Amino acid sequence: LLSSQLHAATDEQRKALENIGELNGVALRCSYIDKVRVIKLALVKYLPKQRILGQGVEDATNKSFMDFMETGKECPRIELFSADVDAAISQIEVEYIK
Repeated sequence: LLSSQLHAATDEQRKALENIGELNGVALRCSYIDKVRVIKLALVKYLPKQRILGQGVEDATNKSFMDFMETGKECPRIELFSADVDAAISQIEVEYIK
C-alpha cells in the first residue's frame, strides 16, 4: 500500500486497509471463499467509495497472496483465521465510520 497515495488517510486507516488486504490474500490462497465474501461485504459497507482505497486493499491482497505462495506457509486453522477476519473488519469499521 503506497502511503503517498493515501495521504489523506490516517496511519490507523492505512494499517487497517493493509491488514484486511493481507487477510484477503490468505483467504484467496487458502480457498476460504466464505471469508473472501465476508471481507468484500465489509469493505463495501464501511469504506468510502474511493478508488484509491479499493486499490490499496487490492495491492495488499496481491502482495499477501504472492508472499504466502512463495514462502510455502500452511493455511491457518479456519477458527483462528475467522477471529482475525472479524477483528480486522471491526478495525475497518472503527477507522472509517467515525
